[in-house]
Amino acid sequence: MGTQLASFKNAANVHSSFGASVDVSGTTAIVGELGTGTARAYLLAQTAEGWAASAALKGSHISSNDLFGASVAISGSTVVIGSSSHAGNNGRAYVYSKTSKGGKQSAEVGGSHGEMFGASVAVSGTTAVIGAINYGAPSDGSEPGIGRAYLLTRTARGWKRSAALNVAATGGNREVGWSVGVSGTTAIVGNFFDGAYIFRASRMRPVLMPPHTEWRSVLTAFVVRARVADANPPLAHAC
Repeated sequence: MGTQLASFKNAANVHSSFGASVDVSGTTAIVGELGTGTARAYLLAQTAEGWAASAALKGSHISSNDLFGASVAISGSTVVIGSSSHAGNNGRAYVYSKTSKGGKQSAEVGGSHGEMFGASVAVSGTTAVIGAINYGAPSDGSEPGIGRAYLLTRTARGWKRSAALNVAATGGNREVGWSVGVSGTTAIVGNFFDGAYIFRASRMRPVLMPPHTEWRSVLTAFVVRARVADANPPLAHAC
């Protein structure tokens, strides 16, 4: 049985959706707040006295309808926040670096064609996965998009989109990217209806880039090696 260590609320605005998304890495947690005004996300830090709010993170060029903070992720000193309704549902993901004063925005990567880029986010080290659940939706909005996820990698020149993680559009495969996760060279992407897909890099190795002694990850095939369980797998329940 777990023990509750702390509790946080936005006492000033009970309708702020504080806690709409959460994640934790080590002694730092991130909490998304959609808000009724300008949304934001908060860093919480564990100290000798307990857990305390340490910083508020805001995105550049956002409005109250952008759903900034609907998805959050943290790994070490890197924070990723999704804003899936930014710019008419094109979506955007913001990357921050933790600093002694809180957090500093280090990158922003946008989506296009109403794909809702940033509907879900995950990060592990120098790799992030971003869900775009409305990718491939018909222009008349008659049905949801197929969806996909994107891979972002941190290079010497910053965070860059490096690959798309696609799932074949068959059966109930809609809104792929509703949920995402990543650990090392393995990513998992879920859709809202009936599937979870695992992707694994066939090769991810550090390469020295001359003439500067800078290292970056070269990804050759983070795609295609996807496997999905049966449509109705047997699930065991343990009391």
